[in-house]
Amino acid sequence: MKTLLLGTPRDLEIQRQVIQGFLASIAESICRQEDNDEITFLFFQARAYLVSHFEAEEAMMKSTRYPDLDGHKREHIFVTNELDRISEALTSGRSYRAEDHRLVRDLVADHNNKSDILFVNYLRRADTTSDFGS
Repeated sequence: MKTLLLGTPRDLEIQRQVIQGFLASIAESICRQEDNDEITFLFFQARAYLVSHFEAEEAMMKSTRYPDLDGHKREHIFVTNELDRISEALTSGRSYRAEDHRLVRDLVADHNNKSDILFVNYLRRADTTSDFGS
């Protein structure tokens, strides 16, 4: 998946909504007891989108001179490592479990509700989005 482009806090919010849509689709598939291959496919799509979102977010942070870029990157690495752990298990033939989904959902929610909020508030205070990408 190509790296997503960001320009404003609104772009971040739209991407978060897409990620939430992926997570909701996975949860619905689990509840309906759909085929594991379908659930695994959705997980890998969500993972790819989330990693692309992280890359775009980090580029925006760098461009806007976000002071906690390194700390935010460490969080992205932590979340990505957890996703990779699940990916490896799925690739080895294990089914995607409800506990995997709870972990992914909680990691994303925690990151969005803490670190991403700090970044969005930084952008709004600094009004740094007007020259992003120039």
